[in-house]
Amino acid sequence: MAQETEKNNERLKKVKSVYSFWGRFPLLYDAQDVITFLGRAKTIRSRAVKRIGLKRGDKVLEVACGSGRNLRYLVEAVGEQGRIVGFDYSEKMLDAARKLSQKHNYRLVTKHRFHP
Repeated sequence: MAQETEKNNERLKKVKSVYSFWGRFPLLYDAQDVITFLGRAKTIRSRAVKRIGLKRGDKVLEVACGSGRNLRYLVEAVGEQGRIVGFDYSEKMLDAARKLSQKHNYRLVTKHRFHP
């Protein structure tokens, strides 16, 4: 049992390290998005949200929401009647998501930090 706890603690340290890195370097985070999706991030995100089959007024829980890159597509899907709640481990990522929400006036969005 103690060995398993230690393994989990080590895994958590690695996760914290990765999130901390991306939170400190948001421009690199944006660049990795372009590389990961070969410049098609908007198309892929839009299609993914459409495949979920959301309707106006739906409620969405986005886990590991990061800097809010899916917000635009989620907001379009659920409309003004809907609600989007995002959780993330990184406060810096949530700050970026909050700024994006404010910039585009996404009033239906709330963001919360996950505390392990």
